Amino acid sequence: MAKVQQAKAAREQIIMEKGLGVGAVVWMVWHMLFTFVRHFLAPENAIGKSSVAMALFNIERWFGFALIMAAVCYLVFTLVKYPRTWYRVQGFFRRLRCKEMGVLLGLYGYYLLVCVVHTCKYTNIFPSNDVYLMDLLVSFGLLFALPLLMGKNTKKIVDGVLHIVMVVSTGFIVWALWHVFQLHVVELPNGLQLGMTEGYSLYAGVNQNIGAAIGTTMVMICLYMLCSQRWPLKIAYGLALIPHTIATLLTNSRGNFLALWIAFSLMVFMLVWNRLEKKNLPFRIAASVAAAAGMAVLFYFLRGWVFDGFEAITHFKAQLTGAATGGSSGQAALDAVRENLELDEARAKIWHASLAYMVSSPRAFFFGVPGGLIPQTIQDSMAAIYGTSSMYAHAHNMILQTGLMLGVPGMLGFLALLVMLFVRSLRVVFGKGRAHTPGAWALPIGIAAMLAVNMFEPFLMFYLSVMGCLFFLYCGWVVALDRGEK
Repeated sequence: MAKVQQAKAAREQIIMEKGLGVGAVVWMVWHMLFTFVRHFLAPENAIGKSSVAMALFNIERWFGFALIMAAVCYLVFTLVKYPRTWYRVQGFFRRLRCKEMGVLLGLYGYYLLVCVVHTCKYTNIFPSNDVYLMDLLVSFGLLFALPLLMGKNTKKIVDGVLHIVMVVSTGFIVWALWHVFQLHVVELPNGLQLGMTEGYSLYAGVNQNIGAAIGTTMVMICLYMLCSQRWPLKIAYGLALIPHTIATLLTNSRGNFLALWIAFSLMVFMLVWNRLEKKNLPFRIAASVAAAAGMAVLFYFLRGWVFDGFEAITHFKAQLTGAATGGSSGQAALDAVRENLELDEARAKIWHASLAYMVSSPRAFFFGVPGGLIPQTIQDSMAAIYGTSSMYAHAHNMILQTGLMLGVPGMLGFLALLVMLFVRSLRVVFGKGRAHTPGAWALPIGIAAMLAVNMFEPFLMFYLSVMGCLFFLYCGWVVALDRGEK
């Protein structure tokens, strides 16, 4: 049987496809930069209170709408004028067909349903709904989907996007660290301070955990680049890794310290594992585990060394001693900052209260609680369980936060996504095709590290953070690499 010859695409179609591709990349860069700068423009949990941040968001929203309409026009144009080339459109959609994309579309649709359900009962509590919906659209439909669509061009395009983000973030973090080491206090546009704040906790950025999450995200980019680029860029990213790691450790964020500890240990494990590829398996495993254990011990002490270096340069202990109250010494205050690695008891209570709320009623089980009411909900639930409570903005755990926002069905969907990504990550790290894309095994390490942070803070969804952007970009790339290998 003769093979049916497929019609070639017309020149107009090619131009439209390239234009859509360029527009999608521009949208990706804009969104990642917006999620980075918004922390310095808007109050921590109230983006609507910053006119500049909302203006940037509105620009992105209309650009995204125009790009979506352009994609619809391309589909109509192809179907009406060049129906014989419809196979190209089918090919695009075929690349997007995977279980993970199905779960993400299901979560997005379920979030729309949850919004409708709650809007029927509550009013004036969704001022940030547009922001969340746009962020999820970009995360699911752009950052996750583009690696599936771009094929062999994925690495070149994604690397270019990450280069732009890193130039901006590294410039800021160097400026921020200069002020921190000068013991300056800088007022940020969002009303928070950069430098030495009340309580004498240190951070190079905004809220400690937010600033640390930004730093962790940039460290994950640096580690990937160190494994995937040629030597001139390896050197550049090795230098950029230093200020981002120092800034993250200075925040004293325990969750982000855990993420870096995991990432650096796994990175050393994989470097040794790949280096000893021709050795026998027992020796290869033993050497890799030993190297990872050594890195874990080294990095544990690195945190203290960073604070000691900070003290040696700034003599910050004297500042604490002179300002300490309540009988505590400056040395005791600094030691508390350095050594406080135990689990916060309050977080365990928040987790318990969040789970208790989810099973408190059928409505809470299936549809959760409106985002604007989550702080009050957690407070009420904690008061019902413990007799007392404090106000908390979220569940301090991405899985439980998803349960509060989308109910138990949404939480189970997110857990299913994580299980599928874990299986694909194992194949990307240890599969036979891992050498086809340099540094591909660093992507699952970045995903694991970001998940570690989100066991204590919810930055991946419903928050508009640069960590969420990188997470879904890496996840989509892992899926694309696994499918290509198979």
